[in-house]
Parts: sequence; C-alpha cells; structure tokens
Amino acid sequence: MALQLPPGSLPNLGHHVNLKPLPPNVAFRETIIKPDGTQTYTDYDSLPGELISLSGLKREAEESSESISKSYVTLNSALKRYEDLVRMRWSKKTRTQRRAILEKAWHTDIPTHHRPDLLDFRRGELELDRKRNRDKNTYMWPHINLEDLLTPATIPRFLNSRGRNSPCVFANIDWDSTGLGREAMAIRQLRLDAEHTYWMVLETDDLSQYGAVKRIDADDDRNPNATRGLIILEIQERVMEFLVKVCEGILHDKELDLESLKKIPEEPEPPMIPTTKEGVWPSAIDLAIESPYLVPQALLLDRVESLIQSRLREWEDYAWSMREDPAFFVDVVGDWSEHSSTQIQSPSRKAHPDLASAVHRRTFWDRTIFSAINEAYENLVVWNIVCRELKTIKSFRKTQVEGNHARPGDVPGYVEAVQKLKLLLDARIIEKLQRELGFIFPSSPPMRSMFQRHKRLELRSEVPKNDYLLWLGLELYEMKRVPPEILAMELNRVVQHDKKEKDRVTPMVARFFADLGIAYELRSRLRMICPHLFDLKQDEMKERDGLLSAWSRDTGILALYELKMIVGPSHAGKKFLSLGDLGAPPRLPYPINKKRTKDTVETMQVTERNLDELWAKHDEHLKKHLEPEVNALLQSAMPSRGELQRTKDWVEPRTLLRKTGQPAMPSEYVTPSDSGRVSGSTFDLPIRKDKAKTRGLAEEPSTAPTELAFRHEATLQPEIRLKLGKKAYHTLSTLFHKPSTTSQPGEVPWTDFLSAMGAIGFQPEKLYGSVWRFTPKHGTVFGTETPINFHEPHPVSKLPFKTARMYGRRLARHYGVGGGSFVLGGEAA
Repeated sequence: MALQLPPGSLPNLGHHVNLKPLPPNVAFRETIIKPDGTQTYTDYDSLPGELISLSGLKREAEESSESISKSYVTLNSALKRYEDLVRMRWSKKTRTQRRAILEKAWHTDIPTHHRPDLLDFRRGELELDRKRNRDKNTYMWPHINLEDLLTPATIPRFLNSRGRNSPCVFANIDWDSTGLGREAMAIRQLRLDAEHTYWMVLETDDLSQYGAVKRIDADDDRNPNATRGLIILEIQERVMEFLVKVCEGILHDKELDLESLKKIPEEPEPPMIPTTKEGVWPSAIDLAIESPYLVPQALLLDRVESLIQSRLREWEDYAWSMREDPAFFVDVVGDWSEHSSTQIQSPSRKAHPDLASAVHRRTFWDRTIFSAINEAYENLVVWNIVCRELKTIKSFRKTQVEGNHARPGDVPGYVEAVQKLKLLLDARIIEKLQRELGFIFPSSPPMRSMFQRHKRLELRSEVPKNDYLLWLGLELYEMKRVPPEILAMELNRVVQHDKKEKDRVTPMVARFFADLGIAYELRSRLRMICPHLFDLKQDEMKERDGLLSAWSRDTGILALYELKMIVGPSHAGKKFLSLGDLGAPPRLPYPINKKRTKDTVETMQVTERNLDELWAKHDEHLKKHLEPEVNALLQSAMPSRGELQRTKDWVEPRTLLRKTGQPAMPSEYVTPSDSGRVSGSTFDLPIRKDKAKTRGLAEEPSTAPTELAFRHEATLQPEIRLKLGKKAYHTLSTLFHKPSTTSQPGEVPWTDFLSAMGAIGFQPEKLYGSVWRFTPKHGTVFGTETPINFHEPHPVSKLPFKTARMYGRRLARHYGVGGGSFVLGGEAA
C-alpha cells in the first residue's frame, strides 16, 4: 500500500528522483492527453489607437489626477465623520429611493444588469443589433450597474474601500476590469507620439505625485504604462465623482465641503460589514461578485491555499473510493461514459459506431475507464505541485515583508516563482479544463441534443441563438475574445443563482466548473502580486519558453508523461491497458441501497472481488512497464486509507425478541484512521463496544463492510459525543447507517445535510460549481481545523444513500466521528 503524504509533498516532485527527460521533439503541453494548440496572447499596446502627444498626455493625466485627489479627500473626510450615519440611512431607504440616488449620481444612464459589458458583447457577437456601436461606458465601468449596487451592503462597502484607501490600491484591478472592453475594441489605448518611453506613477500614496508622467531611463526595467495609466485615471475619476455624489445624496442635509467638514470631529471607523447575511451560508461566487467593491486582497494567499488543499484531499478520497467502493467506481465511469462525445449523434440522428456492437462497446469502455482512472492521477500529481509552488511563493512574500522590500522584484526569485506557477496554471490546468469542457459540456445529457457529430462537434441549425448558458460554455472552450476568467466566473454565477440553468448542468460538468473557478481565483491572486507578468508580449516569449522547458524536466510532469505512454489510447499502442472486461458498469452490480439478504450480500462480495482484480491488473501493468522510480512516484501520489472495507459473509439473522419504542442508535463503523492526516495527529477512531441488551431487538449480525482499526503509538483522541436535535440526529443516522435485513436506507435532503453539519460544528461555504467546503469551527472538537469538501446534488436536491454513505466514511476517516458519536436529546454520554 502506497504511503500517503501531506499535500504538496510528493517526493520532489523534487530533487532526489532522477527520471528520463522528455524526448527532444516533445513539448511540455504534450505531457497532457490530446494536446490541441496553445493559448493566444494579445498585445494590447499594439492595438490601433489614436496618437497623443507627450504634452497632451501630461495635461490629461494632471487634470484627471487632480480630480481624483479632490474627490478622494472629500469622500475620506466625509466618511471619517459620517460613515455610521451613511450606513444607517442607506439601510433604511427603500429600493426605489436607493435607485434614485444611484441614477442621479452617475454621469450617464446606469446599466440595469450584472456584467453589462458581457451582455453587450454577446448581443454584438450574435448580431442581434448590427447597427449598434459598442458603448464605451458599459465597458469602462462594468461594475457600475443597478443589479449589484442595489444589494444592501454594496454601496456602504464601496464607499468604505474607496474612501479609506488611496487610489493607488485600485489601479491594477481598475485596469483589469476593462479586459473585455479592450478585446471588443470599445476601449482604445492611445499611442504616445514621443521619441522616448514613459511611465506613469500609479504606486504611491502621495496624491501630489499620483498620475505623474516620467521618462524611463535606459537602465530602468519599468513598464511603459503611460497611456494605460490614462485609462486607469479616467476610470477612477468617474468612480470617485460617483461615490461623492452618492454620499451627498445620502447626507443631503449635511455640508460636505472641506471647510464645513473640518469643523466636525472625526469618529472611529465602524466595524467591517460582514460579507454574508446572517443565517445565509457564505458563497465564493457572492464574494467574487462583491470583490470589485472591496479592497483588493492580493496577498491573502492562505484562503486560496486552503481551497486547493481541501480540493486535493477530496481528490485523495476520490482516488481511494475508486479502489474501495464499487458503487462509486461505477458512478465515475458512468459519468465519463455519459459525457463522451461518442454519445452525440450524427446529423441524421444515428448513433456512433462505437455504440453499435458489443465489440465496439468494449473498446468504448476501455477508453472510458482509462479516462476515469487517469483523471485521478493527473489531478493528484498536478495539484500537489501547485501546493508546493504556492508554499514557495508564500515564503518569498514573507521575505518581502520582513525585509521591507517595496516590490516583489526586489526579492531574488520571487517574480520567477510567480511566473512559474502562472505558467503551470495556464498550460497544464486551465487550458486542459477548458479543452475537456469543450466535449464534456456539449456531450452531457441535457445539452447533447443540440449538437451533431460531423468532423467535429457542431451546433445543430435549429438550436436557438439566445441560449445564454450554451453561449458561455462554447465561448469558454473556443477562447475567442472574452477573457476566460470572466466566462468561468459568469458560468459559476449563473449555475448558482438561476435554478433553471442549474438543472441543465450535470454534477460532472459542475465539478469541472468548480476546478476552473479555483484555478482562476489563484490566478487572480498571482496577478495582483505581479500584474506585469499577465501582459505578455511576443518579444517576451523566449523567457516563457525557458520556463516551459523547466516544467518539462519536473519529475511529476515526467511521470505523468510516462504514464500516458503506457495507458493512453492514442499513445500506448500494444501496451494499452484494456479494462473494459472487468470495469464496465454492467459487470459491477452493487445493491448497496437494498435490504440485506443472502443474495445481495453475495452479489456485493463478487463485485468487490472484481473491482480488486481490476486494480490488481492496473497496478501490475504500471509495475511492468514503468521504471521503478516512476511507478513509486505515481503511487506515492495515491492515498492510503488502511485496509479496503469489504462486505462480511452472510449470517442468518437471530430470532427477533420484541419491539421497543426506543430510537435505534446506529452502530458506527469501525474505520481505519487516515494515515495521511494533514494535522499530523494519529488516533484510534471510536470502536463500538457491544453491550448485552435487556430489551428491544436482539443484536442482528452485521453484513456491513468489514472496517479495521489501526492502532498508533500516539495518544488516542477521546471519543466524540455530540448532543443533537431530532432532525440532525436522523440525518447523520443515515450517513452512518448500518445495513441490515430489516432496514432500508433513505435519501438525505441537502438542506438537512447542511443543517446537520452546522449542528456538529462545521461552517459551510458554497464554493464553485457544486462544491461546498465545510470547516470545523472549533479545532478542539475534532482535533483539527482542516476543511473537507462535499458536492451538492442536482438537479435532484437529495443525496442518494450511496453518496451519503461515502460522505459518512469520509467524515469518519478525517474527523473520527461515527454513528455512536451523536446523542439524541439528553446529555452527551
């Protein structure tokens, strides 16, 4: 059994494992299955724009910076005296009153909907209004819209962030917000008509210097951003004027000129407004929607690191369940089957040849099972590398802070580390996810009828053009003009907030959306640290190619390449591993949701043996065809969860004594502890002690999977006993249900699951796609504050028993809880 390591600690994915280099003609991207091109890069400075003289540039910059400075001082002075009053008055105003203030404050018609730039761009792309020109205002200020600003807390947060922080704090995010406008050519960056290059001062708290234009010396490595700076200043000038007018509208009876404000004493800054409403679970999408109105959190890498580590632990549980749980294995393979482009019919509505005969279907299952297994290896290795690189960046950040360095470039190796991780994200994670979504999304059951299989997947002519979800998905895959991070976030937002669209997204597609959301959140953090790295120009490609070459020598990437060459359908040739005869879903019946009988127990045992045989064949294939070092590295990425849980032999039930009205306490599983606990603590999980019963039902022989406990030398964690209400108790009883001949498990409503997890001490947070993260509120209860991810079911809003059972097992392994950990009413034992 492979040794499990903490996230980010694969053996080098390091320095003491020597693997063969990639062949000279193999590029870094070719370590991925089926590479198909590279991401395009746009040099915004080369886009056609009008010329501006140096004197004109300086004049416009000076006028804008003076206006920004004046508005900032006014807003800052007003908030220091009236911010509490502003919040109170705004909270008491009706939606109609708020709207009137916003419409009066903005210099033109204020858009109604979220991301008006994206909506306007789509209308133009679909040629629904050919004569309409792009509205520059829509693209310059996409976050100025009624849908977002009328949310009760948005304006108070917006006023606080811009009024209490220098304009320089927002320069980079204001530029980034115009990405779609620049792609749509609605925003044109001017070209400087000057003999030398110039830069604009945008990184200073000194308002007298903010926006100053200076010449770049020959030995200076600064970016010639002077004309870009004009766009930033124009954005900030309008935003600050808008916020001052909003403040005046709220404080209509107060004098807000500086002379009057100086006569009023300053008050302490009120506490930060919570990012979520009371009684509402926090959501990553809602936080992302709010982020343009908040102070940029560039250096809060701990949050995104926690997201990645919890996702990595989920992949570890996923990989283990693929080996242990036939029901889960069948679900995963079934998902890949249902999301294969093979499922899409021809223009004449004929099925794919691979589905037409038994021989071809076996080949189909061979490829499908490969995809299901390879996904686990790919994600475990690559996300471990991401964890490692992120730790390196955090250490450089610590050096910058402790050394009081002004810029990341002042710390040797810092910029290179950010660029290295950015490249891995772009070429190995984001590009791969978007490419795979290009066939998974159209092939999914709700969408496939809209497509036809020709030389490539094509939309059928009868499909309406006004399908927003469909447009977003295809635009993301084709990577045309809309910045993909905008599309990824919008897809996640639509799925979360629009039930009709959510029902059209399968759990598998939602999982891909979730991973893409996490990847782009990390990318946005890196962009805030080193924004210049994200404006790559053609003359800088050589440095990028050097980093590609470095990644091509990484041991983890090399190991995945070697794996592809012995198992990939398009690469392995005669070495290709055929597992369809063992792993096709029809061959793995597993009646876990039925009452236990002799027949169901024997069926489950046979299926478990078949799954064990499949994995034995897989592992032997890797051992035979891979170098020992490569195989050892790959297996070290796979998790260890102790012994596989297997169904015990059938035993005839004992005689029924007599019934009782007492609530049945579910017998907890005796589960192997997680030898790879991130917290480093090891302990025995609670083991049920059988007691002689004097009334009720005689103890029925268990036919539950055998679950062994491993003892460790470390001090054992005390048994957890939590008092619960009836509803939470009933929910958790299903998660830790003990199969028997007299009971049949039921489904668990997702809202009940959320409430039950909150009742036992977890803080739920909605992330991306279908992912929810649950973080222990108090580490003393479970011995760790390490979060765990679970997926919300949809379109049906209930967890089927086989999923609830798997969630229960994961809770037992990570936190040591079982059926006996909960007490109904009364005092905990």
